[in-house]
Order: sequence, then structure tokens, then C-alpha cells
Amino acid sequence: MNTDWARMVGGCRWVPGLLLVVLAGGLIAGCVGNGNGGETAPAADPCATGMTKDDPLRVLSTTGQIGSVVDLILGLEQIPDGLWDPGTLAERTGIAVLASIDAGAEPSLAAMVRPSIAVETHTMLGPGVDPHLYVPTLGDAEEFNKADVIFYNGLHLEAQMLGALEELSGSRCVVALGDLLYQDQNLVDRFIHTEDGLVDPHIWNHPELWSLATLRMAEVLEGMYAEPVPEFSANAEKVAERITMAGLLIAELFAGDRIPVRYLVTAHDAFGYFTAVANLESIGLQGLSTESEASIYDIQQIAETIVEHRIPAMFVESSVSTDAVTAVREAVRARGWDVRLGGELYSDALGPQGSEGETYLGMLQHNAVTVYLALAEPIPGDGN
Repeated sequence: MNTDWARMVGGCRWVPGLLLVVLAGGLIAGCVGNGNGGETAPAADPCATGMTKDDPLRVLSTTGQIGSVVDLILGLEQIPDGLWDPGTLAERTGIAVLASIDAGAEPSLAAMVRPSIAVETHTMLGPGVDPHLYVPTLGDAEEFNKADVIFYNGLHLEAQMLGALEELSGSRCVVALGDLLYQDQNLVDRFIHTEDGLVDPHIWNHPELWSLATLRMAEVLEGMYAEPVPEFSANAEKVAERITMAGLLIAELFAGDRIPVRYLVTAHDAFGYFTAVANLESIGLQGLSTESEASIYDIQQIAETIVEHRIPAMFVESSVSTDAVTAVREAVRARGWDVRLGGELYSDALGPQGSEGETYLGMLQHNAVTVYLALAEPIPGDGN
């Protein structure tokens, strides 16, 4: 039974310090008490807590893309060497990707600075976990209960926990990053809209938007304290600079005629922002959400497109089933063309520990290099 966790949380009575467990349709859900004694009115701004540096700060992020950046802002992690370094990228791709980029745009290499505060971070969704389909557990409700601030992507990415997060927003600092940016009229044209009026939630694949999300997270974190914590904004600016450089390098890498066929075919439509930066056309076998499935008609139509445009490669995703990709490749082969697997991309989740994609910046670099190398290969029969 596909019971909405948010609906159950919304129907619970708020009890101070108590975690209520509800069983419905086999699903366990939690209601998080506000700790204020009864059903009191929420604070005007739950994010303005007036914390001191002696108070422990607990930050919960729904996705790894968010959690990875949070750890950098807090000074808990450093940007690994070689990530979005023009020299390293040139070695891997054979392209001098700084040819048209102003040298003054290169980001600072200064280390992240950890402020003198007690802090604990937790990311709900690990490697390979699909945020579109993820249903919160009792353990997640306990993490909600402990968190001082919760960052989530929004724009309906975390569809199964959206109502619960909105319910929590009255009692603690809950920030939907995508929705926050979308409220800025100066940024609306950066977002991708479908014919149905939906907003593409995969904004971490747009370096400009994600650099702004980074700065907003730092503002929220600093605003929780009675006294300024300048390390947050200083770290965020360094991270935002590196993300901005990533966007410049992606655009440069895919510029010109190095990619003869400019289509990116993936398991679901998660790369619209990436292809906008890279000047490619995105084709997803499933829609914006993996809740939808590719029909037989969809598979046949995409196979026709691949054959018509002689698309050399398509890509699987780490958090999405490979079944639809396999079906398309078989349909393409039946039409006399062979579309190879270009590799695995990290779409909605980071990679496992030890992989290049274990951090947000690493995920972005892995995807860019993987797509470039696959699409830049000579197409069979073209005389290359």
C-alpha cells in the first residue's frame, strides 16, 4: 500500500519529547514532538534559534549532494585534490579546457576552516538510494527529532517525505533549497519547466544554481547563532567558487565540434540542467521522477531517435534500474544500430565511499568526464 508518510504525520498530535509510532498499511511513521509542552504556536522564525557556540549543532540533509556541501561549509571536510582542476581535467580528456576561461576565474585553493563549535551531521540517503521513491523509516523520524536544521532539495524531489518535512517546519528550521531559490524572480529562467508545468528538481546538476544553494545554506547556518560564525560564509564562498569553475569547465569541455552527436540518453530525465550547461540535448527513458516507468511506446520511440541520429552511447544510473536501458539497446539493435553503454552516471545519489563520486564535486566531475569520453569516441562507419 502506497501510504503517504506525510499524511500520517500531519494527523498526529504533537506531544513534547515523545515519538509516536503509527502503523498503517505496513508503513511505520514517526511524529516528532516540538518539546514546548503541548500544541503551542510555532516560533515566528524557527531558524533564528539564538544558539551559542557552546550549543551542539545537529544538521540533517536528505541527499548526499546536500550533505557533502554541508560538511564543507562546516569545515568537516576538504575539497579533494584534483577536483575541477583544469590541469587534471586536461590530462583525463586530452582537452585544454581553460582555452577560453579567464585565468582570474580560478577558485581559491585555501582550506576549509572549522569553527570552534560542536557539530554533528547526518545524511539520510546513502549511495544508490533513489530520493524520488524513498519512504522515511522510524529511524529517520528519530533523526528528524534530533536535528536543529534540516536541509532538503524540495521541488518535489523527496516526494514520499514532503508532507512530513512541511509539518516539521513549524517546530524547527527546515529549508527546501530548490523552493527557496525558485522564489527569486531573478533565477526563475534558470529552472527547467516541463510542458505540464512541473519544475525539474535536479538542480545540483546546474552549477550556478547549486553554488547559490551553497551560499544560502551558509546564511541559514550562520543565522541560527546569536553571534556571527564567519567561517560558514568564508567556507561557502570557497565551495561556491569551485562549483562555479565546474560550470565553466563543463561548458568549455563540450564546446565546439568535439562531440559530433549532441544527445545524452540516460535512464531518467535527471540531466536537463547538465545538458543545458554542456549544450547537449537530454533524453530520459523515464520522466523527471523515477516513479514513472517507460512504456513500450516510449522505448520504441527512443530507439527510433537513437537510430535516426546515430547516437553512439547511452548511460545507466547508479540509483535507477537498468531494465529500461537494456530494453532500448535491444530495440536499437533490432533496427540495425548498436548503441554502446557509455558508463554509469550518478544522478540522484552520490557514489560509494572510495569512488570519485563520493562527494558532490566528485560526482559532477565523474559525470562530465564519463559523458565526454563516451560521446567523443568515433562513431562506427563514419570514417574516423
